[in-house]
Amino acid sequence: MLKMFQSVMNLSIVVLVVVTLWWDGVDAAAKKCVMSESDAEACGAQMLILNENITIPKSEAEILEKCTNIEKGIECYKEYAKTCLDPMASRVMSMVGRNGKKLADRICKEESSRTELLNHFNCWKSSEDLQKLSICLDKYMVQMQGLADVSNDDRIPTVCCSYHMLKACMKSQGEKTCTKPESVAFIDNMATGITGDLVKFVCGKFKSLEDCDTKMDTNSWQTLKELVASDDPQVIKAMKKYQSPFAALKDMLKKIKN
Repeated sequence: MLKMFQSVMNLSIVVLVVVTLWWDGVDAAAKKCVMSESDAEACGAQMLILNENITIPKSEAEILEKCTNIEKGIECYKEYAKTCLDPMASRVMSMVGRNGKKLADRICKEESSRTELLNHFNCWKSSEDLQKLSICLDKYMVQMQGLADVSNDDRIPTVCCSYHMLKACMKSQGEKTCTKPESVAFIDNMATGITGDLVKFVCGKFKSLEDCDTKMDTNSWQTLKELVASDDPQVIKAMKKYQSPFAALKDMLKKIKN
């Protein structure tokens, strides 16, 4: 039973990479749930750092404004997690949330980090160029939203190899519109860093795309790649079910639980 519980926790945690859900640790509470899943989706979307509507901040004040919105999303989602989710889901979210909260605090509360973030954002000449990176997170979301239907043997490889594809996409797309590798790496780590260490912990032999090429089931790996083969943002966007990773996580937990 302990082994099964640990497996469920590990698989569930990494669903929330691209995306970037930030909230503090949560405990299941006996309060009445008054929020709908669509309300929670809106909160989750508010917490995403990178999306198709992101604009380049021009001042520290604009970064602080973004931080305010993120923090509102965190508080909103914390309330949903406390009152509407079962204890298993709440624990999973609290584990991921610790990393996200640390990252949010570092960016939003430390002046030097806000200045660093502003400098890196300025590598992109326009908001439209920066928005092109959002296709990477959208592709990851499309891959993750079907995770509940993947066979048990393929779940961890799917999570790990999708994450490696996300990282490769962020690097490739970022370098097309920013000439500073360090800025591309910074934005990538900001968008994917919440679950990066956790992915490394559970991925075992799937530590790179090369490992995926040689060690993942050939048919499953090919299917995963073909799912997001298009580089047309509108095509990928049309495949997305959710605004944020929340519903993908919930669906997977339900499937495993049942």
